[in-house]
Amino acid sequence: QETSTGDTVFNSISGMSVFDESAKQIGIAKQVGVDSNNQVILVVSDNEGNDISINWQKIKKVGEIILLGDSSATTSDTPTQQGLRCPSCNFDNKLNSKFCQSCGTKI
Repeated sequence: QETSTGDTVFNSISGMSVFDESAKQIGIAKQVGVDSNNQVILVVSDNEGNDISINWQKIKKVGEIILLGDSSATTSDTPTQQGLRCPSCNFDNKLNSKFCQSCGTKI
């Protein structure tokens, strides 16, 4: 039996269920990508099998599932704190993050 101590590795979100802010399942995560405006997006296969793109800023929590948040609660006017941008993928992480919320790299 292996026990992980300290470092957590974020492997993949592919196959995770995606729920909206009302806890309604909207689909299954396929991959993380970048759109034509260089914005990080999550590509989701919706319940009808169509691919939809969700701006990464709308994602509130990634755990055993992916939970989208209320987009009105996110303010793009908030300045990014130094040291919380991932050195590997440039994702802007939350203030108390020790690991990148996007790729799992230690910050």
